[in-house]
Amino acid sequence: MSAQNRPRYYWTNIPNIKQPQDKGITTLDVFDYSGAEIPSNRLAWLLGESGIKSRKKGYTRVNPYPKSGCLTANGHRKWNENYLERDGVYRFLSIGELEKLQTVPEGYCKTLSYDDAYDVLGDGWTVDVIAHIFGYLK
Repeated sequence: MSAQNRPRYYWTNIPNIKQPQDKGITTLDVFDYSGAEIPSNRLAWLLGESGIKSRKKGYTRVNPYPKSGCLTANGHRKWNENYLERDGVYRFLSIGELEKLQTVPEGYCKTLSYDDAYDVLGDGWTVDVIAHIFGYLK
């Protein structure tokens, strides 16, 4: 339901819930390449042997398409995450891009630091999935 590959199980006692339909949202709909540039030590890792191995295993993604890797709390503190590259410049995802991946309203995390926003969004539910489930309430 979002531009994120986020496999999750949801349990509920709400009857007759059907699997939600994919909305066809891809990272092309989400990424605007406005995040902060990554520091040189992380860039060296990303372009080096360890980063290449991590990308081959799917732990680290650069310009992921059609879906990004799953956001997780504290993911920004690890080397394995989603990165964006355009014209040779590597960037972190912006808070706005993170919000879009979780289908939360734009600006939802505007009062938070980047680290706090990433933690909150990585720990959270994808809003459109929860809205789908709640749509079955009478």
